[in-house]
Amino acid sequence: MPDTPSSQMENHTVLDLKVFVPARDYAVSRRFYSDLGFAEKWHNDQVAEFEAGNFRFLLQNYHAEGVAEHFMMHLHVQDADAWWKRISDAQLKERYQLHTAKPPALQPWGLRVLFISDPTGVLWHIAESPQLTVPPHLRPFWSDFAKLMSGAVDERFYEAFFFGDNEKLANELAELVLRGVKRATAESMWAYEDKGKRLPKPGDLSIVTNWAGQPLCVIETQSVEVVAFREVTADFAATEGEGDGSLSYWQEEHRRFFTRDCARAGRQFAEDMPVSCERFRVVYQPKA
Repeated sequence: MPDTPSSQMENHTVLDLKVFVPARDYAVSRRFYSDLGFAEKWHNDQVAEFEAGNFRFLLQNYHAEGVAEHFMMHLHVQDADAWWKRISDAQLKERYQLHTAKPPALQPWGLRVLFISDPTGVLWHIAESPQLTVPPHLRPFWSDFAKLMSGAVDERFYEAFFFGDNEKLANELAELVLRGVKRATAESMWAYEDKGKRLPKPGDLSIVTNWAGQPLCVIETQSVEVVAFREVTADFAATEGEGDGSLSYWQEEHRRFFTRDCARAGRQFAEDMPVSCERFRVVYQPKA
């Protein structure tokens, strides 16, 4: 029986992987990447190898119209702000007349990213993973939870929060969670953007508090789906568990909530506004 492609790959050892980055003006691009912070390891009249840490790419003395404009590179770093400081201090945007140079900002996919195009138009995403930490006053609660878990949990911490936007609503919704009625929550995508906050992802852990900030339980995100407000389903409304659990009740109450939420951010509610629909489960609830 012939080897399958997967079994054949077991007999091969990959030693390196590099990408060829195009350059319209080879000399200018070489200077740009050196100024950006890459080390040029070697070059000839056709190719130059640049290095940052243990990672390398090849700058090629080649350019075809329409290629660079659709070419992107992703560089994951420890400190995106340090890279942005170098870019700003060296005035790279002005000196090289770059199309794009934007400071680090939190993106919906969960990374803080700065964007910078090179002189040819190749767009670099220079990204860092933001560190989310448990607030100091909630550390004892979190520590009690962590002792019951197998494996590290700190890196899975997402946030500590209360539901709603007022005391009555926050405490009522928290009570529904503690009773096992509420197992989902919805948030405007605009709110994530305005707060510079990434979407939760499956496996994230969050502390639910009451309005006063007292910790009540820990929830684990199971799934997140982004849909238009008008496309939220009856099944999701029932999982949220508010009121009579119907879709009509969910729509009525969330129109009111999102209208208030949008107004605070200078926006207007719309039936087609994007909404994140998160399902979760309670993984820790201290005995009363």
